[in-house]
Amino acid sequence: MESILHENANTTLRVRKEIPNFVQSIAKNSKASGPSVLK
Repeated sequence: MESILHENANTTLRVRKEIPNFVQSIAKNSKASGPSVLK
C-alpha cells in the first residue's frame, strides 16, 4: 500500500519515524526535555 503525502511534504515517512528517536537522543545528550528540544 502506497501512502499519499501532501504535495508540499519535505520529509519521507522513514524520516518522520526517525524524528522522535533523534529528539530523544538530543534531549538525553543535552539534559533537556523532549518538548524543549522540539521548540
